[in-house]
Formats: sequence, structure tokens, C-alpha cells
Amino acid sequence: MKHNQDTDETLGSLLRDTLGSELRPEVETRLRAQLAELRKLFECENAALERRSRAPGRSILLKAALGTVCAAVVACVCLIILPPRMPRVLAATVEAIREATSMICEITVKRESQDPIQHTLRWVAPDRIRADYGGQGQFINETWWVEGDRVTILDRDVPFAVVTVNMPRTSEPLKGLVSKCETPNGLVRALRGSEFGAFKETERIESDGKLLLRLENIDDARVSPVALVIDGDSRLPIEMKQHHPGGVTMIQHFRWNVSVDASLMIPALPEGLEPRVVDGSKGAFPHVIRPGDGVGPIRLGMSKEEVHAIWGKAYKVPTSAHEYLDHGVGVMLSDKRGVVEIACHLSEAIALPFKTFTGTTPEGVGIGATEQEVIDALGQPDKRIAREHGMVVLDYGSAGIRFVLQPGWVKEWGDQAHVTGIRVSRARSPR
Repeated sequence: MKHNQDTDETLGSLLRDTLGSELRPEVETRLRAQLAELRKLFECENAALERRSRAPGRSILLKAALGTVCAAVVACVCLIILPPRMPRVLAATVEAIREATSMICEITVKRESQDPIQHTLRWVAPDRIRADYGGQGQFINETWWVEGDRVTILDRDVPFAVVTVNMPRTSEPLKGLVSKCETPNGLVRALRGSEFGAFKETERIESDGKLLLRLENIDDARVSPVALVIDGDSRLPIEMKQHHPGGVTMIQHFRWNVSVDASLMIPALPEGLEPRVVDGSKGAFPHVIRPGDGVGPIRLGMSKEEVHAIWGKAYKVPTSAHEYLDHGVGVMLSDKRGVVEIACHLSEAIALPFKTFTGTTPEGVGIGATEQEVIDALGQPDKRIAREHGMVVLDYGSAGIRFVLQPGWVKEWGDQAHVTGIRVSRARSPR
């Protein structure tokens, strides 16, 4: 019994030192369960050691060794169960961002296959944002205005404008740049505008009143490290840089708490250009998916003019895709062959402000279906392709339809993959 008491005191001391007053009830429950299992193991081991120990001195040494192992294992359990605490430097940076009233920065995206793209971002507290993407002659030439959950997008090249309302996910990536980040990974996601996993600080260099931090992803080693430069006095970011396959993204020239021209924060559309309104509170029309033929009134082989005559102009991304945000549909057009593919989307899985497509195939298969539900309705696919992060593609090429399934996009899905995209194209002979 003395051993149990000593162990309890060791565990209690270690927990108090490790956890302080920050232990959450759900974490405590998990930790206590782990420790109960460990105690059973240690009691068994201790009994065995007592039987094997003949000399009193040896027994004491073995007990001491067991206590050390106990403490080490508990420490490992704490590290596994509990999230890492935020480094003090990043905590100060998060607090400085919380107190900021405005910010201007420049973003440069360099890729091997194209010229660098320049973006400028302006933010005024609490939630007014203007993002100018690219420019004349660049890969993209758009301006986004965000105020609350209302987003106005102007494509200056088409020209085309869209206003989204009641679609909070549209503004979240932009709002994230200045959100109240609670953790280092939240800070990185906010500045980088991407959904990466948790980061840890692995290197720190102080020079000329600046701090250079190297942050590495602890969830996915394939994510490149992030270099973050922080002002030593204000603790606000000055520069951020991350290399990625085929290029690099840099966020530079941060200017915090500066005056921003109020007129720039008000949407300004060309005279006579009426924006298309996408209201997230209203569902998309439930078009029927016809494998190998089309979706709703849009059929494969139609010209751009024929598509526009039915659905009007579309939001044009810098590819051949014409995105009909209010239908939840993207139309791929070829100058020679017309419509070559039609894609139906889950809103959450697309960066653009889409409504979720609500139609189905004649068999009733649509966005949100499970793999088994697809197979039950359509039979085994010609190909089943497993990709990274739990993505699965069910390719029914001989019928002219593909289903993309991914986990995690909708909370209720949990870890099970569901259909997030459906693509209709010409049927082809199976190989």
C-alpha cells in the first residue's frame, strides 16, 4: 500500500505541475482512465519485482526505478492527450493582433508555371475587408469586399459581379486573416489563410529588433515549414513566407493600425453592371443529373452562347470553368467542343461562394451520399481510386459520371467519406 500512496503522490504532483489550473473536464476524464490502466500495470510489475528481489537494497532500487518509469509514462500520456501550450512569443503576437484596429499587407504567390501574382489586402475592425487579387494582364484580376457575411466579388476581366449573402463560409477565409487566434496554428492559418494542422516553433532568431520564427506542422510532415518575422517591440507580424510544391507564398509589408481610405472599403462596380445575387438561405434548384448527358437544362456539347442563354453569364475562374454559384454547378467549356464536363459541388468543399448542389441522379444519388449508397444504386464502379486524406473517387467512366468522396467537410459526417462532388462527362469505354 505504501507504494500506491507514493505513486499517487508522484502522479498528483506531476499532474499539478504539468496541468496547473487549465485541466478541462473532458481531458481529465481521459487522463484519469489512462492512469488507472497504468496503475494496474505498475502494481503487477511491482509484485513481480518484490518476488524477484531478495536483498532489501535491491528492492529499494527497483522501486525507485519503477517510480521513475511511472513518472515518465505519465508525462508521455500528458503530452499525448494535452495540446501543446502556445510559445510566449506567439501568445504576445496573438494578443497584439486582437488589439489591432486595421491592417494592410501585400501577398505574392510565385509558381514555376506562371508569373508571380500580387494581391493586396486591407482590413478595418471589426470585419470590413477588401482584397485585390492580381491585376490587369495577370492570371486573376478580381476585388473582393467583405462586410459581415455580405461579400461582393468583381471580376474585372469578364466583367462579372456577384454578391453573396447569408453564406458565412464565403467570408471566413478572409476574416481568418484578422480573426482572434487562440493558438499558434490558428495564427498561422489566419495569416496564411489556409486550413493547415497545428504548428510548433522549432527555431527562433533575434536580430535588429526582429524575431524570426520557424514553425513546423506537427500533424502533417508534408506541409512545408513557415517562416514568420515579428516586430520585437509591437509583437505584430512583419513578414511571412512558405515554400510549397512548385512555388512560394509571401505575405509582406504589413502595416498595422494605419489609416485606411474609407472609400476603398465600399463596393464599387462598373456603371451598368448588375451583380448576380447568391442567397445562401435559399437552396439551389434540384436539377436532375443525367450521366453521360448533362445536368438540368445544360447538356454536354452545348456552346458557351447556348449555356449563357439558359443560365446567363457565370463567375469565370482562371481556367475554362464557368461557375454558376447559385446552382452549385461548374461548367467546363472548350472552344471547339463546347461543354465537356459539368461539376456539381458541396458548398463547404469549394473555396468559391457556391450553394450546395441539391439535385440527384435518377437513382437518387446526390451530394452527401456514402460510398455504399452509391454502389447500391449504381453497382460497382469501373475504377475505385483512393487518394490522400481519405479521399475516394468512384469512376463510372462507361456511364459518364464520377463521384468524389471526402470525410470531414460536414460535422455530422464524422470520419466517414461522403460525396462532395459529382462530375458528368461523355461516357467512355472501360479499359
